[in-house]
Amino acid sequence: MPPRHLLLACGLASLLASPVASQTVWNVQLGDFVQGAIDQASPGDVLVFEEGIHARFTLDKPLTIVGPATFGFQPVVQDVVIDLPPGETARFVDVTFFPDIAFPGFSALGNVRVIGGTAVFENCDITGVSGSEGGLHVQQANATIHNTIVSGSTSNPSITAFDANIVITNSEILGNNAFLWGESSVAIDAAGNGSLHIGSSMVTGGNDADPTILGNVLASTAIVTTVDTWITDSTITGGSSTDEDGAPAIQATNAFVARSTILGGSGVNPVAPTIGNVQNAPGLLGASFDPVAPTPGSAATMTWTTAGAGSFVGAFVSTSAPTAPATLTPLVLQPLWATALDAVGAIAADANGDAVLSFGIPNDSSLVYQGFGLVGLSLDGSVVQVAPVIGVVVRPAG
Repeated sequence: MPPRHLLLACGLASLLASPVASQTVWNVQLGDFVQGAIDQASPGDVLVFEEGIHARFTLDKPLTIVGPATFGFQPVVQDVVIDLPPGETARFVDVTFFPDIAFPGFSALGNVRVIGGTAVFENCDITGVSGSEGGLHVQQANATIHNTIVSGSTSNPSITAFDANIVITNSEILGNNAFLWGESSVAIDAAGNGSLHIGSSMVTGGNDADPTILGNVLASTAIVTTVDTWITDSTITGGSSTDEDGAPAIQATNAFVARSTILGGSGVNPVAPTIGNVQNAPGLLGASFDPVAPTPGSAATMTWTTAGAGSFVGAFVSTSAPTAPATLTPLVLQPLWATALDAVGAIAADANGDAVLSFGIPNDSSLVYQGFGLVGLSLDGSVVQVAPVIGVVVRPAG
């Protein structure tokens, strides 16, 4: 029988090389009518935007938007709106969403709003604008955020989620620091019916400002959540203050934390790092993926972090996009973000508690701009732990 690692590699390669749906790749140049290009594309198509600044848009079909490109700085200020049918997914790869400038007293747009379907952001940069709802607003929809930076606007969260399922991996979410005409901001505010999963990421609340300029402006909590929340292998830090108390890192109704650093912000007096029901759950399964931009023929590594050495992780691959999670309570504590899965094999965690799957992306040009996802499942006592799918899009070589 071949060694297990060979079975894993061969199995994954065959799955990634399986037939995919036909798609057309459109090249969008600077000065092209962005909304027109999106409107003429068919579901499943790829739009590759030339590097530079493009107009914002509304997206109502499952497309892949690829950079490097920046959406922002335009005379008519508007949000990027993603409103897909239920079960459909749009991907955004290597793009920057940047706001227009908002002055005091003006209502500003220029952020990213997901109000239908699932949006996947990979290697993106999303910046909020003052006077708006923050950098990323997700309502009655789903979002997966991988290797992405999201920053908020003055007084408004970086990510606002309502009745939404959010997965954040290998990313940095930054609350905005108080500045001139506004207060500091929370990094993530999740409410309603939904879920929040954070893995291998850094989340920081906004700091207060110089009191000689703004007076007493408070620092902000990093995460405020009333939805079921899972945090693994991450650093969560509350905002700091020079003349007031710092802010807690987490304010939660029901949160589980594993192998993470949770710090209250510095200030005049010590502050508790958490408020509410925040529980230590060392068995939670974490996940991370390398490299940032896989290409045909390149090596890749998927790492699942477990409760300890000897734990086994079942590795699965999905060629379909993540959908709304199905939580099989009480067996599964974390949401499973896939509906079509193929088993790859079982991997034992090493002395560090890491279960590592190394494989090569097949050197096949037909995989360019195709997406796949990897998920892990482990058994910790009587509880099955499921890590969310990390969605990855293959880039062109060079």
